[in-house]
Amino acid sequence: MSLLERRKAAFKFIRDIPYKIAPNLETQDYCCSTKAEFLADLMNNLGLKTRFMICRFEWDATPIPPSIIALDADKDTTHMFTEVFIPETQQWVICDPTWDAGLRNAGFNIAEWDGLTSTKIAVNPTHIFSSAESEELIKSYSTPEKLVEYLESNHLFIAAVNSWLCEQRLF
Repeated sequence: MSLLERRKAAFKFIRDIPYKIAPNLETQDYCCSTKAEFLADLMNNLGLKTRFMICRFEWDATPIPPSIIALDADKDTTHMFTEVFIPETQQWVICDPTWDAGLRNAGFNIAEWDGLTSTKIAVNPTHIFSSAESEELIKSYSTPEKLVEYLESNHLFIAAVNSWLCEQRLF
């Protein structure tokens, strides 16, 4: 298998892990940040450089029903995705594996990756931070205290989103 085919296969493997927000710190998470980290690990193992990017977005711009979005207590919503440095073009490209293929019928834009050019970002960004700003935000959001605070204030939203996504995959 060529390096290009291995890149594409790694992306598809991570993309198709069902998206799920962990309800607590003891449960494995498969949200945007975890999937971005998993993808970066695989790309790094293939000899590619990666970095993480953060953007702001509104849940209202996703197919998730308004009744569930109303449960979101955290109005400063961010999304994390991976950028991969492509040696053939000497450029950074967006590589966002967030939404799994099981969510296609629910109206989510499921990313495909050719291994060379950018995918779409899984959400509609209202602001994309620079790589340096993204790195600082990731550090500030990743403390155990911040994670617990988020999980506690958004437990109803997280449970409702996860349940709704599971239902969507059945069709």
